[in-house]
Amino acid sequence: MKKWIVVLFIGVAFFTIIGKNFIGEDKHTFPNNEKDVRIIMKGTKYETKAYIIKGKEKGPTIFINGGIHGDEVAGFSTAEELLSYKLKKGKLIILPRANKVACEINKRTADFMEDLNRQFPGKKDGNDTEKIAFEITEFIKEMKPQILLDLHESRGNYREGRLGNSIIFTPKDGTAELVMTILERINANASEGNDFTFITNAPKGSINYETTNQLNIPVLTVETNRKLDLKVRIDQQLEIVEKIFEYYGVE
Repeated sequence: MKKWIVVLFIGVAFFTIIGKNFIGEDKHTFPNNEKDVRIIMKGTKYETKAYIIKGKEKGPTIFINGGIHGDEVAGFSTAEELLSYKLKKGKLIILPRANKVACEINKRTADFMEDLNRQFPGKKDGNDTEKIAFEITEFIKEMKPQILLDLHESRGNYREGRLGNSIIFTPKDGTAELVMTILERINANASEGNDFTFITNAPKGSINYETTNQLNIPVLTVETNRKLDLKVRIDQQLEIVEKIFEYYGVE
């Protein structure tokens, strides 16, 4: 009996020690990368995490935003998949679920909220949605990224009068050249009907329009087509992210 007690004690101690390496508040791991976790809207029901991933070598900073609309699943799924990216050079700022409440209920936005993507740059003392937009804007200011990618989805393809399969940007200081380069690269291997186009002039109040014009940081809004399988949409968004990394020299 004493022998089994000793074995049990050793086993419990072993899994307690090992468990600390695998179980914790932050479920994501970042092999070979320095990481930091920041909280947006801390202490509220809107509280959500942003992740800062640093490569071993200094390089450009890229901000990736997902989940600003909670029913656009590929956006926040892609952002979360990028959390395990093994970064060698540069810095990634990833906010997977900007509107966490909407993501949890799979709706564009909660009934008691405004459309988050029409409230930027937000207000410090505004309503709850404006406060979220304000905190995200302040975080972007602090991080000073070279570019921000905002991951979205639409209910159809641009050929159907929807936004799907498009990159939306607000023209300013060479952004058009960047978009044309990215489109050329991704369309080179696109299957028939799955090519991407560009759309200019994002709506006022969107993270795209306000960040570009007020912070002078280019924003590309990536829109995939929700009629396609989720895996296809995630792969499309990941490919665009990859081309952005190549363009800016992030590895």
